[in-house]
Amino acid sequence: MFLGVDLLNYEGLYREPVRGDGTYYTPKFPGAGHCILHTPVPRNMQGMLTVAMNKNQYSGSKTCGMCIELTGHGEGKGWKPINGTRVAMVNNGCPGCEWGSVDLDEDGGGRWEVEWIAVECPTQGENLVYKFRGGNAHFQKLQIRNHPYPIKSVAFFQEGRERKLKRTEDNHFVTKDTGVIEPIQVPIRVVIIDVFGQRVEDVIEEYVRDVEIPGNVQFPLSINFDKK
Repeated sequence: MFLGVDLLNYEGLYREPVRGDGTYYTPKFPGAGHCILHTPVPRNMQGMLTVAMNKNQYSGSKTCGMCIELTGHGEGKGWKPINGTRVAMVNNGCPGCEWGSVDLDEDGGGRWEVEWIAVECPTQGENLVYKFRGGNAHFQKLQIRNHPYPIKSVAFFQEGRERKLKRTEDNHFVTKDTGVIEPIQVPIRVVIIDVFGQRVEDVIEEYVRDVEIPGNVQFPLSINFDKK
């Protein structure tokens, strides 16, 4: 396993900068990473710098899709200093990185001092997006995309109650061993809660594998964080 226990104070990530090292890596192909945010790359991530989060703050995929404001002052060693401030999205995990550190998905070299703070992700004024990865009527693996803040939980509403799905380390929620009633039938009523307890409900009208399915709802935006 990549990581088990949730060690994060999510609100703290949006209030106070985290300090660590910034390094570089080159993925096998654009958008590749543990979060499986590719094929296709979400529209709100296109053209954005992406980073691999250190193993502790990756936290079993709980920060996948989170956006950060990353700042460097060229302090460190190597041949491509990290300077200035940029917004990036977490799309990968870095098993060898220490707490606070991130690995930048672009050409570069060296180890540089950085600080970052979590920020609201752009959603392009659009609703949540759903993507089923493989699966069938007896097993489904669902990913939530285009969210402003990280996703805490996903549940299917069946026969009068919510049946919570399990999070995977590749940024999906699965029905296996969850109490979800099989065969799973459409339309699927889904309940989604973000890390701040904001809750939305939606109905997925059809089950289509490996394509983006536009949702009908979006979380409230612009939570007010008193940054330190």
